[in-house]
Amino acid sequence: MTSMKSARELLNDFYAIKVALRELGVIRSERFTGELGEWLVETAYKGQRAKGTTQKGWDVELCGENGRSLLQVKTHAKGEKNNARWTKIKPECLELFDRLVIVVLSDKYDLKEWYDVSKEDVRKTLVQSGKSWVIYWDDIKPHSINWKKLPGADAISDFE
Repeated sequence: MTSMKSARELLNDFYAIKVALRELGVIRSERFTGELGEWLVETAYKGQRAKGTTQKGWDVELCGENGRSLLQVKTHAKGEKNNARWTKIKPECLELFDRLVIVVLSDKYDLKEWYDVSKEDVRKTLVQSGKSWVIYWDDIKPHSINWKKLPGADAISDFE
């Protein structure tokens, strides 16, 4: 029975952490990993997240001297033994964003990889895998970027 009490105590702590992250504006829903990635991208690019958490096709808007750009963000938290290196993308969503940003985190939520891929290059590398369409990270290696060079990188440097 002791382990059940410990589990409940840990869940209470987890809930308190989620409340604190909501108050900071990091997460807005129960999609913890996805919300964390969107916040990292919003912060690193100095953009603006979509108003609602159910915005179809894009997550972060950038407005600057080069005009408006819509980013679709996909985030993965990978354990050390997880060898999956792909992201699902719905082909019908390709018309809704300008760039795909893939953020890969460790199981401790440290930044491991960051990709920024134009819609055109997503279209070129998207392949069908069973009933899904995926983009393999090995196929987009040229789009791997050093997130430390992004405009708001200092604000997320603790995620290294």
